[in-house]
Amino acid sequence: MITFQGIGASFGVADGTLFLVASKEKEPKRYEVNNPKDEWKRANDAIEKAKSELFAMHNEALVQGADEDAANVFDIQAMMLSDPDFLETIKALIETDKLCAEYAVHKTSISFSEQLKLIDDDYMQKRADDVLDASKRVCDILTKSQSDMLRHVKTRVVFAVDTLLPSHVMLLDKSKVCAFIAKHSSPGCHAAILARSMGLPVVCALGADFDKLIPDIRTLVDGDTGGVVQSPDVHTVSEFAAKMLNQVKADHSLGSVRGLPCVTLGGNVIKLEANISMPSEAKKAMANGAEGVGLFRSELLYLTSPDAVPAEDALYEAYRDALLAANKHHVYVRLLDGDENKHLFYPDTGYEENPALGMHAVALAQRHPDVLLTQLRAMMRASVYGELGILVPMVTSVDEIRFIKEYINTAHAQLIKESYAVAANLQLGIIIETPAAAMITDILASEVDFITIGTNDLTQYMLAADRQSDLMTNAYAAPSAAVLRMVAHIVSAAKVECVPVSVCGEYASMPQLAGYFAHIEVDALSMSPSKIPAMKKAIRALDARMCKEEYEKAVQASVITKL
Repeated sequence: MITFQGIGASFGVADGTLFLVASKEKEPKRYEVNNPKDEWKRANDAIEKAKSELFAMHNEALVQGADEDAANVFDIQAMMLSDPDFLETIKALIETDKLCAEYAVHKTSISFSEQLKLIDDDYMQKRADDVLDASKRVCDILTKSQSDMLRHVKTRVVFAVDTLLPSHVMLLDKSKVCAFIAKHSSPGCHAAILARSMGLPVVCALGADFDKLIPDIRTLVDGDTGGVVQSPDVHTVSEFAAKMLNQVKADHSLGSVRGLPCVTLGGNVIKLEANISMPSEAKKAMANGAEGVGLFRSELLYLTSPDAVPAEDALYEAYRDALLAANKHHVYVRLLDGDENKHLFYPDTGYEENPALGMHAVALAQRHPDVLLTQLRAMMRASVYGELGILVPMVTSVDEIRFIKEYINTAHAQLIKESYAVAANLQLGIIIETPAAAMITDILASEVDFITIGTNDLTQYMLAADRQSDLMTNAYAAPSAAVLRMVAHIVSAAKVECVPVSVCGEYASMPQLAGYFAHIEVDALSMSPSKIPAMKKAIRALDARMCKEEYEKAVQASVITKL
């Protein structure tokens, strides 16, 4: 028996045969071309195809159970392929040096990756792997070499590779891969986050031990401890088998609660809603026990559109399909925001040093009212198919709500004049994500039908901790008592106006916070569909005493390490 120790990056245990990937990927063949103009078109066509595939992979990742934040890596990679400097460098290599497209893309990706690694910023350093991953996709398209490296594999394998990339997690056949091992990489890399959200064990940072791994032999992986065992003895196999059985039992117990009501032992009802990005996800959410869609992000509809801004009919069909899939449950659609992708559909936004503090939803809508009006018209046309709510993100003032209301009235008047039907029960809600909005919740509540609390951004702005910075991961390692107290303040202020409140973001899917949310009487929690069963199980086990104890622990701590 041989044992190795790395860092556990995704929980769970697995038993399979080691599939070892060669350390060095073969670089594309270098040759000169006679017609650089045609070669640049060939490169550009491959880049556009790669971007389309990446946007599709974002959606597929969500369908397979990944969280939105984890799936966003594919949008980031598509953005990189749109970078003007990246494209200009490839074009120059083709036109000036007459290099073939695949080698020009490869050479550019190596250069950009090395530049990113030199930047004294963890977030930018992580983009180095994403540049290589996205560029390899383009090269594979150009050389027609996209293939399934596991096509001849007959057994379940532990996939071992120098650097784990998001494409490894998404593209490999999950019926053949039971776990991942990486020589490098870290628990915070995009691929590990993606695997974690999909329930696939990962051990990374094996370092020099990685080179001692023996291919094609039985390998046990423990994503909890970071342990890797090859040629295990009988006792170790028995231990791992017991862990795997417990894992299966836990999954089964969660499945059994999907159809049960979400209510505490004391009778406190909390709705569990789903966060989705495409209409197809709504059906899966309902199957997992969701009682509505608390957050339908619109950005992916824009990112996957063949046009810079999707037409009204395309948006209408997407919202209609989501309402039909929700099967008479509500669907709350967030107005277009964009975050780091905003320049793709708002080209004149320009460079922002810190997009988190740059232009957001309402500010962007004020600058592009035509985009807002198109989206509102599509929502209103779809509203006749179910209970649709318009959700306004990043609100900081009453004036912003009233601006949106003006355009809602304009859209409504236009549609009626054009003989379109519009539902009478159309609701308007806001997402409270900033301290500014939190402090005037009572005023904002008087203007809307419902409120959602976005805990991810609320944490970012309250703790002055960039969500994208690895240097600030400690701020997100455990729930903040300061943020939880602010959540309680928002709920209390909204209740005075009889406005229902839901909580969205990472906090909403943490079972250890179930008692806290029950005690402050949150009306709903909205999360990734895959997280709903675990949260429901936690809520159904609570009694009033437990809820009060969890609340008191939370408000008395500075950081919640354990509840």
